[in-house]
Amino acid sequence: MVAILLIGWVDYATGIQIRIYALYFAPIAVISAYAPRRRDGLMAAALCAGVWLFANWHAGMSAYSALVNTINTVVQLSSFMLVAFLISNYRDALNSERALARSDALTGLLNLLGFTERANVEIARCRRGRGGLALALLDLDSFKLVNDTHGHAMGDDMLRAVGGILRQRLRRTDVAARLGGDEFAILMPDTSLAGAEGLLESIRESVATAARFRDLPVTASIGLSMFSDPVPGLETMLRDTDQRMYDAKLAGRNRVISSV
Repeated sequence: MVAILLIGWVDYATGIQIRIYALYFAPIAVISAYAPRRRDGLMAAALCAGVWLFANWHAGMSAYSALVNTINTVVQLSSFMLVAFLISNYRDALNSERALARSDALTGLLNLLGFTERANVEIARCRRGRGGLALALLDLDSFKLVNDTHGHAMGDDMLRAVGGILRQRLRRTDVAARLGGDEFAILMPDTSLAGAEGLLESIRESVATAARFRDLPVTASIGLSMFSDPVPGLETMLRDTDQRMYDAKLAGRNRVISSV
């Protein structure tokens, strides 16, 4: 707002002989690119057009005919609106591409890149607040057999079902991701061991139920690790939790094993 008014004052001071209308595109571009709503950029464009008209009218444009002033105003407003619209569209497309690059197309969960970014944010937050984190890794038992005997379409359907279970069961503060293949990660901030184990047992049972519904021999082996101050790096957390998950498989599969 301040920039637009300042440009308007300069526009008035320089008169209609010197054309500085291109300066108005700067605040329009900034607002269109960073404001949370698309209409903010369009409102900035309309404001710029109003300030431009006011400054130039009082600088001498009022001496022109009504037709000339109308055409100039319409052209100026249209150019401001067009720039705001194009930049807003570009911003939305860029944000969409960024989101797609961090999500798993099959399950709708985060992928490894998205999970790594979110997990590092949570780790930093816990280190500042001296809180704790629970990390679980879920691996589907006998999933390769499903792909070999029932086809990849049935395997993909089972993966989508697991993604749906995780979205339904987890809290809004939890982070779920498909790391690749049939392996999933679940990060749970501010969770007790009992709470995490109860939640994971519920998820394990839901996976088994979804598999029985599809007549598939699939279960879930889940490893759980609890981390508190000092919270280690993500690589250490994944390595420790991965061992717990393999412990679950060695113990007979279809179970939750924690590190404590």
